[in-house]
Amino acid sequence: MYFHGNCGKGTQGVITKTEAERFCDVAIREEVPKDRILIEPKATTTYENYKYTKKLLINNHLNPSSFLIVGKPYQERRALAIADIEFPNKEVTIASHNMTLEDYLEYVKNDQLMKIEDVINEMVGEISLIRLTPSYGLQSKQQIPDEVMQSYHHLVEMGYNQYNYKEKTVRSFIDVMIKKGLEQEKNEMEL
Repeated sequence: MYFHGNCGKGTQGVITKTEAERFCDVAIREEVPKDRILIEPKATTTYENYKYTKKLLINNHLNPSSFLIVGKPYQERRALAIADIEFPNKEVTIASHNMTLEDYLEYVKNDQLMKIEDVINEMVGEISLIRLTPSYGLQSKQQIPDEVMQSYHHLVEMGYNQYNYKEKTVRSFIDVMIKKGLEQEKNEMEL
């Protein structure tokens, strides 16, 4: 079992352990043997989750033929699109807790990790990334249904644009990711 992630938009400053450590704690409470768990607590983006996962697998001499990736319900499509690039010859299944949007928003509200507005902003951000990042090779191209695009534009017009990324922002993000990757490689070579 493998858990990854530092803190995301919804958990940064709210939780005292990384997301990976919290998930690990739950698995151990559910009696998963600790020696069967790997964690990666550094990733702060979905792209980093994949990059660090690949590195962790290599460092542990693991080469699984399939993956089950669990995440937020509104992130499934992009997670699979990234997996198409990062794990092209692997069987990848994406899953999230099976619930309606209303139930998910109620869960978020009760959990108090995020506000409902944050979730809507993230959903808008997911669509903008699905639209923009395939041209940079970060994920496979996805068809976005017309009704989803209509909802996306409507939400942006309503002001849910905190994560409505523009081409320039995506390019800057990619430049940071490349720089971060090069610095990490340099640090590893120095060890």
